[in-house]
Amino acid sequence: MKTLYLGLDPSSFPRDNLVHFPVIEIYPFEVDLSAAENYSHLIFTSKTTVRIFFDQYKLSLKGKIFLAVGDKTALEIKKRGYEAKAPKEWTQEGMIELIKQEKGSFFFPKSSRARELLPNYLQENTHCHIVDIYETKVKKQEPIDLEEFSEIVFTSPSCVDGFLEIFGKIPKNKQLIFIGPVTKAYFLSF
Repeated sequence: MKTLYLGLDPSSFPRDNLVHFPVIEIYPFEVDLSAAENYSHLIFTSKTTVRIFFDQYKLSLKGKIFLAVGDKTALEIKKRGYEAKAPKEWTQEGMIELIKQEKGSFFFPKSSRARELLPNYLQENTHCHIVDIYETKVKKQEPIDLEEFSEIVFTSPSCVDGFLEIFGKIPKNKQLIFIGPVTKAYFLSF
């Protein structure tokens, strides 16, 4: 049987018989990111944010401290020539614990749909600049036949929303795989 991968980047989920069917699309905003120069730390909570940020920001960030939510995001930063620190727990909660250990100011580019836990913490406890640099929307498309799939991989709460909008309901006879505790908790909230 096959695995259906709903996220944007299936390369991070190597599996035989993997079918990529992205249920979301990314729409970058044209924003001024020059404020990043004024902050000691840059926070990234997804590979998508890293890609969009570096597509738009062309100045040197030498001397900045990069914080990445997890290994995949840190690797995306490393591809741009910078090292990043990652928390033990790869969530916004883990990022908060990492930030508590850091001294300085924080620049946080993010999705417009990101959870508010980390932005709220930053605003209440640090000198920070938070900017939405993209939004996620459901990719308008016809559903595919799910009969040939034994597993479905959800990579974000947006993927849960996209799947439900396209397919109408979650099938009962499939193994559901959630990337991260936030995605699983969001799914279970239905």
